[in-house]
Amino acid sequence: MVLALLALAVSSGTCQAAQPYRDLILGFQFVPPPGWELGEVRGKLGEVALVYPAVRGAVILLTVRANARQKDDGKPATPAQLVEIGRLYQQRLERGQLGNTYRTFRLLDSAPGYMGNFNTAELLFRAQPARRSLTEGRIFVTVGGDMGRLVTILLVTPEPLFARLKPAVDAIARSFALL
Repeated sequence: MVLALLALAVSSGTCQAAQPYRDLILGFQFVPPPGWELGEVRGKLGEVALVYPAVRGAVILLTVRANARQKDDGKPATPAQLVEIGRLYQQRLERGQLGNTYRTFRLLDSAPGYMGNFNTAELLFRAQPARRSLTEGRIFVTVGGDMGRLVTILLVTPEPLFARLKPAVDAIARSFALL
């Protein structure tokens, strides 16, 4: 269902290895992982979707938003900050489009992370499907920012494939740069 909705909203193309995607309007770039189809979300400035055609329901959504107050302080997220960010994103997931596909989201793990040259918070959620015909999902969120921009990478995948697909998010985070 998530894949079908994104397929309608995205104009896509297959990723070429080692060719960075650049958004010169919001000033960022990253290298898409091999095998993922990349597309800009229509009508949403700063949103890029990557779909993995070999796995039904696997999608990465990268969002960059202007936020004048966003500046990296150079310190990793504290446990208290991770709890607060986890609650915020749990509410966002429940109220957002994924709330129609999954009925409950439970935070399984959180940790400080790194994207490009700034700190992030990494959150892993278990998503219980709203219908029996769907499998349990894993939602991985990494969020942080600097230089007046907030960056979020969201991976949605069936639970059995999470370990196989998470390295794609790690690769995007390593190659990500604010310009």
